[in-house]
Amino acid sequence: MKNKDTEVPSSATENALYPPGEYAQADRELSAARAEERLRWAVKNFGDEIIATSSFGIQSAVTLHMVTRLVPDIPIVTIDTGYLFPETYSFIDALTERLSLNLFIYRPKWSPAWQEVRWGKLWE
Repeated sequence: MKNKDTEVPSSATENALYPPGEYAQADRELSAARAEERLRWAVKNFGDEIIATSSFGIQSAVTLHMVTRLVPDIPIVTIDTGYLFPETYSFIDALTERLSLNLFIYRPKWSPAWQEVRWGKLWE
């Protein structure tokens, strides 16, 4: 399991692979497609640039199983907010082992405790 404490570069959102009109065409073509067909389309069109994200909710097992069957070493990105349930951490570990996930875990620059001291519990 990889552990990346890296900030996402702003350039990641600046360089779109396709003009906006082509996304609309893809949406029309894929709207009736099955999940596996949509994943194959993504792999074909994004190639080596493709990644998958996961919050590791219960539905993640099916999605991650499908995508890793197509691209076994696809980077799987998740964000550890520091507030995940213990069961979520256990589920991440179990799926990472079972599916041999190429997992990248990103964490905030400041720990949850530090954020609470600085800004309070903004969600309350």
